[in-house]
Amino acid sequence: MAFRRNCGVDRKPKGDRIMVSLATAFPGGFKAKPPQKSAYVSMTDPRAAFVDHLRECGYLPPTFLSRTDISRFPAPGDKPQGDAGWAVYYEFPDTFNPGGNIGVGVYGDWRTGERETWVSKRAESMSHEERTALSGHIEEAKRLREEAQAKLHAETAIMARAEWETLQPATAHSYLDAKRIKPHGARIKGDALVVPVCDASGIVSLQYIWTDKKRFMTGGKTRGCYYIIPGANEPNGSNTVYVCEGFATGATIAEATGATVYVAFNAGNLIDVTQAAKAAHPQARLIVAGDDDVNTEGNPGRAKATAAADMARCDIVFPDVPTDFNDMACAGHDVAAELVQVVGHEGPQPLVREIPTGEPYPVHALGPLRAAVEAVQGMTQAPVAIPAQSALAVASLAVQGFADVETLGGARPISLYALTVARSGERKSACDAPFMDGLRAHEREQAKARRETTLAWTNSHAIWKGERDRILAQAKRGNGEKRIAARADLEELGPEPEAPPSADRTVTEPTFEGLTKLFAFGQPSLGLFSDEGGQFLGGHAMNSENRQKTLAAFNDLWQGNPIRRTRAGDGHATLFGRRLAVHLMVQPTVARGFMADPLAADTGFLPRFLICEPPSAIGTRMQANARRDDTELEIFATRMREILDTPLPMDPETRELQPRTLQLTHEARALLVDFSDTIEAAQAPGGTFAHITGTASKAAEQAARIAGVLTLWHDLDAQKVEADGMADAIELAQFYLSEASRLASAATVSAEIDRAEALRRWLLESWQYENVMARDVVQLGPNQLRETPKARAALGILEKHGWLTPLEAGTVVRGAARKEVWRLVRERGGVV
Repeated sequence: MAFRRNCGVDRKPKGDRIMVSLATAFPGGFKAKPPQKSAYVSMTDPRAAFVDHLRECGYLPPTFLSRTDISRFPAPGDKPQGDAGWAVYYEFPDTFNPGGNIGVGVYGDWRTGERETWVSKRAESMSHEERTALSGHIEEAKRLREEAQAKLHAETAIMARAEWETLQPATAHSYLDAKRIKPHGARIKGDALVVPVCDASGIVSLQYIWTDKKRFMTGGKTRGCYYIIPGANEPNGSNTVYVCEGFATGATIAEATGATVYVAFNAGNLIDVTQAAKAAHPQARLIVAGDDDVNTEGNPGRAKATAAADMARCDIVFPDVPTDFNDMACAGHDVAAELVQVVGHEGPQPLVREIPTGEPYPVHALGPLRAAVEAVQGMTQAPVAIPAQSALAVASLAVQGFADVETLGGARPISLYALTVARSGERKSACDAPFMDGLRAHEREQAKARRETTLAWTNSHAIWKGERDRILAQAKRGNGEKRIAARADLEELGPEPEAPPSADRTVTEPTFEGLTKLFAFGQPSLGLFSDEGGQFLGGHAMNSENRQKTLAAFNDLWQGNPIRRTRAGDGHATLFGRRLAVHLMVQPTVARGFMADPLAADTGFLPRFLICEPPSAIGTRMQANARRDDTELEIFATRMREILDTPLPMDPETRELQPRTLQLTHEARALLVDFSDTIEAAQAPGGTFAHITGTASKAAEQAARIAGVLTLWHDLDAQKVEADGMADAIELAQFYLSEASRLASAATVSAEIDRAEALRRWLLESWQYENVMARDVVQLGPNQLRETPKARAALGILEKHGWLTPLEAGTVVRGAARKEVWRLVRERGGVV
């Protein structure tokens, strides 16, 4: 799902594409990009420009596209005679350019489900009134298309049902011969094999198949539609249900397994059809049989099948050879044995969900930070997300004192909290150090200057204290008049000289009291950075006694609220205008415990973090591939020192920060609104982010904060966040949200499952026998299972998941008949 489709590095499509609305889930990503910054050139023929644009994006449309009617043509990567591409074109009078027209084109690829909107006039060339009018035109085009499509679908369904009744069952056909399959209910029309396209209401369209091509009935509905091949070897044909793309693949699977098969017709339909099959067969084992389109860019068959299985939480299987199971059968492979083996021998099932691989880090969206991040990654060869996290956090520390940023909920700090999960050896410290060099140099310079000013303060303070002591001594010895005079002398002496504030801008393991004291007597803008974040998360500040107040303080700082401190000797104080940036690097085991802590989630502490766990690079970091770019690192350090040397806007007495507010341009705000609405819809029950609503609800604000950081790093005097900065920030916020969603499942493991998983690992890695009894676990097993009820519960869970098989009572094990004993299953099978 994207605002803009990448048409190639050097291509510059004519006209801007503006997405009307976004889907509520985005497995491929929300790729928001602002309008290209070029002057508007009037188009005398918008329709021709739309055709040119389609060709530049890899489609092969006809030279002339009709208005309002859907046209079909080859999509990128399609066959020369293919018709996976589609487009519909509308034209409206340009009320602000008499005699001119605005063209609106909607197009996409039936196979992948992609859909884009193109507009002939660029958004940045328009006034607010023109953009409003254009939005109306786009909505009108959308409404007209939907009405026309619904009417056409209804009319086509009537014709399809009538035509189907006139056709004879297929007994032989060249396509069936070529694919080595049976007809499975298909019929014949002339030289075409005909397959019905159905939804819950019945037949809605037809697919015509020849040996060298396929096409659907013109005007027919296909989205969410399917053809069912009933199971032959099952009582109700529903004990096992497969979902696949094409008819030939479905026929091959049905003949190999005897199972019910749902044919989805194309990869873009797999998600909807899998959901339909799941609803119709709630008790069946559901398996998505995906195509492996290794020769097609992006491998849509594998990608869409994986997405469908993930969403339905069902099994998935791919052929051993490209591209589908029918090709596999035609190549002489034993598909039946392969599929039967998958279905018939599931093997032990995992107790905890495997964490899927995350999306690549969108380093291109880092804007002014990108070059330095790539330089550090090239030098360390660590996953690029690690230096990216460091750069964002350090940049946030540098600029957070100068401005807040406008969000959809009002002005907010641009402070960022980052949590990087990486195991030992991933070169976390090596990635962090180059970004900290400029900061450390600044701290050293300030510490030296402070030593000089501290000497002067020490002398002036000693003089002040001596004079004050003298006045007080005289007042004690004197009468009322002398005391009145002493009071006047004290007022003339003035307040106690304040010590120079601490030059430190970072802390590593603060307690709540230590952090607030540093804010009271040090800098108002601080950073908590640690490449051993577990020491903080497991330290004194986060123990049971201090945990809640520490979390509350960090939440207040992220929100920009004042923090309050009360401590013996220092008294009570309320500190306004303080800012804190955080970057904690932790190992996976520490992160799992932190993410599973209900208090961290329920208080809103965890949802405020930008979290990522990049795939490990260990084992791939060959020195021959390392590259250095000291120039970019020096540029970063210089920029850091420039910003840190700039005086912070603050009250000289209280050191309360007085940041200005970065406003959003109209275009930047529009992008943020669309992103916010998308995420909001995905939080509905059953939605993509329903399980992490705390994090998802802050995604739009995180995007605004990131945009503020990138904007000020580029220009500390900037007054507004532009559309391009917001687009990059949205892409980054989307990445972090997808990471939070991906990692959340790893943390939500019950205590019983956790103990069972510990027992499973102990049995596989440490237990020397093939059989095990409850008393073995109690006496020798993991410490948390040294109680019989807990041991039995864990053994029962392992039995349920197939890791243990119960043996008959009286079975002789290790020289004696046993009442209760299990055999350990060490081999793990399952779906590929």
